[in-house]
Amino acid sequence: MAVHTTGDPLLFASRLRSIARDVEPTLQISEIARFDQVAAAGARTMTLLFWLFLALAFVVVLLSLTGIYSVLSFTASQRTREVGIRVALGGRPRHVVAVLFRGPMTQIVLGILIGLVIADRLSEGDMVRVIAVYGCAVVAISALATLGPVRRALRIQPIDALRAE
Repeated sequence: MAVHTTGDPLLFASRLRSIARDVEPTLQISEIARFDQVAAAGARTMTLLFWLFLALAFVVVLLSLTGIYSVLSFTASQRTREVGIRVALGGRPRHVVAVLFRGPMTQIVLGILIGLVIADRLSEGDMVRVIAVYGCAVVAISALATLGPVRRALRIQPIDALRAE
């Protein structure tokens, strides 16, 4: 219950209790606090929840980037034989890397663009900025995940890559 008073509300507390008892004898007022105290407690709770959700969001983003890195790194390392064949047939390393990057990067960039369009249609500009920053992180992680195994595959001899199963 909120009561507006002039002056210090804590001085009105005993009078408020007696009025409440006169209206309803079973009604007991246990706590009386000024609005600024109640608002400060609510603000502390909201701040705590904000930091909790921010920490959880950070963990979720970190786990998603780790998953993306793992899947792309595994997929690229499975293509060692293909890299060996391309190099054995005279493919330039730059072209081999471009061919292996094209597929995953096309999917990732297309997914980010679709997410940006949807966020732009459904929300304010803040969500678009968040997705854009996350998209840049995904592209960077994806490039690193794909580049590592491809560089390792380019260093091995084509005959060894052809024997690898």
